[in-house]
Amino acid sequence: MNSIRLKVPVIAGLLILILLMICTVVEIFWSSETGRDSDKPLFILTGPRRGGAGFVGEFFNHHSEIFYSFEPASIIRQPCDSAQNMELRSLIIDNYFNCRIPDFEQEYSEVPFTGNFVEKNFLFRSKIRKLCQEPYCPGSPVQSQWDVGKCRNECPIVNNMKIKKDCRKSVVAIKATNICNFSVLVPVIQRNPTLSIFYVVRDPRAIFNSVKNIGTMRIDDDLLEQLSEICGEISSVLYYLDSLPPEMKSRIEIIRFEDIWERPNQFSQMIMEQAKLGPQDSLLDEYLYDQFSRNQRQLDDWRWLLTWANIEKIQSICLPIMQPLGYLPLDHPESSKINHITRSTCPLCRLEF
Repeated sequence: MNSIRLKVPVIAGLLILILLMICTVVEIFWSSETGRDSDKPLFILTGPRRGGAGFVGEFFNHHSEIFYSFEPASIIRQPCDSAQNMELRSLIIDNYFNCRIPDFEQEYSEVPFTGNFVEKNFLFRSKIRKLCQEPYCPGSPVQSQWDVGKCRNECPIVNNMKIKKDCRKSVVAIKATNICNFSVLVPVIQRNPTLSIFYVVRDPRAIFNSVKNIGTMRIDDDLLEQLSEICGEISSVLYYLDSLPPEMKSRIEIIRFEDIWERPNQFSQMIMEQAKLGPQDSLLDEYLYDQFSRNQRQLDDWRWLLTWANIEKIQSICLPIMQPLGYLPLDHPESSKINHITRSTCPLCRLEF
């Protein structure tokens, strides 16, 4: 019985691999005359859990000339570190960049571990602004906000040929944090010379506060254990990036969530320049106004919400990554309430805007 259970994910993985290979061959043949412009910039937004990659992704999601996708590799589940699954994740991301986008309802209906990710016939549809508004969802106007429930339940299935055509004429950006290992992205970088990667990091104390606020685990010791894994992951990625050849390393940018939050318009302008697009369009301007002009959220609210005991533990656990990323430790309880300086320059962050 145990051997049968172990074979299920292997068989499912093989099914996906076969489907991807068939899809790739057909799409290469079909797109030989109508394929994506090879000179268009490509982007991957990645980073640790609750690190801010999703926040950065919304800058891309809200631009009318960018084709944005949300976690396409999530359809590949456990085991996380198997060579086969790592290859599958690379292939799926690469296929998206080349606009070989499957109809998930048809092509993955037999795969037993897709979870609830497929909405109608598209992966994480309700996370993608374009697919929740006209023309993909009649009656939902193009604007910075959309009705997630309506998108999931009322919008018609996505026309697969239309979305491929849309993709081919656009700059393509993918949020891809659920990849298990950063090395999954290396073959994608090698195959796509116009690809840039943003690795988004965040103050570990803010990550802890974020996980505590949205997660189901409320026991601090469990959260600290989880944060230790996150900081360990960041440390491993920083070490791995340092080992890459210069030509590959130059296409990977480490950027802090806090820097973007404090200067969203400058970051937006930098994206437009890297994407070779014109001035900010009205949709992105509307998003920036909704997100920042009317948002009273405190950037470093962890200073008031976390206990000093937890702050000390977090700083001890994550100290190896705090210094190279420019996050300053606090040295006494009062400093968490009165000292607003929690960051310095980031030695590893090369983006300036």
